[in-house]
Amino acid sequence: RMKEEELCTRAKNALLKHRRYMFIENERVLAFANNQMMGDWVEDPTYDCAFITDLAVARVQDGKLDARVEKERIIGVWMTRQNEMSRPQLHLGTSDGHAYAFTIRLVKDCRGLGSRALRWARENYALKLTKAKRRWEETLSKVRMEEAKTGFMVEGEKTWRDRHYVFGSIPEIMEGGIHLRLPHRAFQRGHVPRIELDEPATLFIIFELPSEGEGKDDNRSGGFGLSLPRKGWRKLAGRPPVVLGPQYGERRHAVYFKMAEPGEVVLPKVTTSETCAAIVAKFGLKGAPPPTPTEAVVVEEKQGLRERHTKEQSSQQAASSTALVISGEEKAGAASEGQSLVGSEGESKEETDAAAQAAARMIGMNRPKHLGDGIVSGLKATGGGVLLGLGLLCYAPYAGAKEGGVKGFGV
Repeated sequence: RMKEEELCTRAKNALLKHRRYMFIENERVLAFANNQMMGDWVEDPTYDCAFITDLAVARVQDGKLDARVEKERIIGVWMTRQNEMSRPQLHLGTSDGHAYAFTIRLVKDCRGLGSRALRWARENYALKLTKAKRRWEETLSKVRMEEAKTGFMVEGEKTWRDRHYVFGSIPEIMEGGIHLRLPHRAFQRGHVPRIELDEPATLFIIFELPSEGEGKDDNRSGGFGLSLPRKGWRKLAGRPPVVLGPQYGERRHAVYFKMAEPGEVVLPKVTTSETCAAIVAKFGLKGAPPPTPTEAVVVEEKQGLRERHTKEQSSQQAASSTALVISGEEKAGAASEGQSLVGSEGESKEETDAAAQAAARMIGMNRPKHLGDGIVSGLKATGGGVLLGLGLLCYAPYAGAKEGGVKGFGV
């Protein structure tokens, strides 16, 4: 204990000396990881490091602060490792839908950082859950669906029953709604999902969009992009909720909504071999009608329907895809997916569990004005190309809630 405190004190002094991090008054370093190959032998351990203070998780690379994640934003924490010879990675998911991945030199240091960040994630989720229950608990029993467990749509909510992904960046119109938490890939081809409502509600369906690019056989949309508009559902504009968790960030989602009356709501027949979807019901309070999106956040489906129809029809022939695995409970994923070392407990412990975003930037060249200019441009082009920036997702266990309290996670 004394050795750890001494290490953190020395780390703070070095960070201040080299002006690598701006501490506020009384801010301490609680855990520190030296990421340099020479370890404790280096003269300046803060040149390449990661650390946690009372207020944030931070990383310094090449002597410069390049990441700082405030504690109140963290809703998901994972630790993954490709194999026994590779360095572990600490993944953080935030309430605003961002994901961070920190590569740490030693497993023990990664665990130390991760365990502290995990406490923050539990606390942040518990706070949001308590607020939602205080306002919306009376609506929790007013909606039912086969195989679904009910929860509240807040940042940190577990996306699927049998996965540790969580929701971040939830649209305001959906906040506090009742989330029907289904198994991952719940619906098979030909299935007709049904929802039971006791009162009028605005229903939202979140589903994966088919992947873009040639050779993609992983359409898990259920065909909803084509079938829902035919039954009067409308597309919600803006950014959909972000699904946070390692290896999940490149998948895109869409949200459709519809006002529904009490009774059975029958969804369109599923047309893909597997479907990844989540359903949310938003009720009114104390007899008030359910909230509905305004025209400003609704996208009319008048344009591009034929183009989507063509893409979806071709994608619906896809074979069953392999699920992405981020925990040790299932081993069917690709070898590169790694093993979850820090996370929330499984479904048997009750439901306690943000999407890295991928961007591509093309290096362009201007048309040469004459022969000499063309030669110079040609030489410059040799070093040109496409630079892909891939942000890993992190994310995160979240604290599940039981009546009368919130159950914690283990590392």
